[in-house]
Amino acid sequence: MIQQSDNPIVETPTLHEFWKDFGEFPPYYFVRKEEVVFWKVIKKLKLTIKQRRIVIVGSQGVGKSCFLMLIAFYLACKEKRQVLLIRCLNETDCVNAVVYLNGDGKYARLTNLAPKNINAIRRQVEGAFVLVDGYDQKDGKWTTNSSLFIFLQHRASTMRNMTTAHVLWFYPRGAKLTC
Repeated sequence: MIQQSDNPIVETPTLHEFWKDFGEFPPYYFVRKEEVVFWKVIKKLKLTIKQRRIVIVGSQGVGKSCFLMLIAFYLACKEKRQVLLIRCLNETDCVNAVVYLNGDGKYARLTNLAPKNINAIRRQVEGAFVLVDGYDQKDGKWTTNSSLFIFLQHRASTMRNMTTAHVLWFYPRGAKLTC
């Protein structure tokens, strides 16, 4: 994470525009000291992630989702890696957003996909880093999207013997992951 100056507030107009209607990203990003430390840990881990899943938890509003989107763009733009980002949205007209970054400057963005369609996309992008954001077992969306979680859990468990699959899970504090 690079700051423009000693000021911990960074302008992010490009990310703000890209994520418009896909879960949003603020036009300004406040870089917390903890995030700088955490970023260093994640950068080291991503070089060794082969068969691991990482869960990041925290209180609502601490910046988990924004941090996830920064990781997605870092992996796609700097590391030239494929990234599939699946976000649960808290909007009445939009249930989810699925964004694929191919690592070569191209992307696809879709919203309101059924779990079976997310499943099909996931099969097509084998080897991509999969980033999942905003799903919580405790809320009502867990029941309506249970087949998505069953799929993600199954995919994560079958990925253990693969060297090209990567799964990062981002959940609100208190969520339990059973895979």
